[in-house]
Formats: sequence, C-alpha cells, structure tokens
Amino acid sequence: MDTIKVSTLGDTTSMRIGFNDTYDVNVNNMFRSTLKDLLGKEERLAELKSELGLDYYLVAVPEIASKGDEVHQILSLDADIVEFLYLSKATHDLDYYIF
Repeated sequence: MDTIKVSTLGDTTSMRIGFNDTYDVNVNNMFRSTLKDLLGKEERLAELKSELGLDYYLVAVPEIASKGDEVHQILSLDADIVEFLYLSKATHDLDYYIF
C-alpha cells in the first residue's frame, strides 16, 4: 500500500489505505488509482467487515469548473467500480469542489 494512516478519536479508530491526490476528469480513474491494492480482494474485505464490524468509505472530490472551456468531468461510476463497492460492502461519496 502506498499510504496507511491510523488515527483514533475517542473510542473510534480509523485507517486510511490508499490515497490519491492526482486529479483526473474521470472519477473512475481516481477510484482505480486509490483502489489498486484492494481490487480482487473484495470478498475478504466483506468478510473483515462482518467479522470486525468495519465500515469502508471510498471518497473522491472532483473539481468542477462552473465557467469557461474546461473539460467536462466524468462523474458516473463504471461497472467495475460499482462491483467493487457492492462486493466489498463499501460506501462511496463524491464531494464536489465547484469553482
């Protein structure tokens, strides 16, 4: 894994695995880059979620230009990303940054 960060706040512990700060107009490329070490491990992730009571979140923050001749972002998820989320029982979130 490129990045593993563990933090604790009160009685909650979180671990960040896979981080991508390289922007791409296609949100699927951002997700694939972040998930590269986890793809193919969806069933094990789902097992760990059940056994340990874990929650998984996959978050992307696409930048959207409100004016100008910017390239239009691709914000819909491809089938392989949806399948990963479903099989691993992960939650995804797209937090848009509009400028």
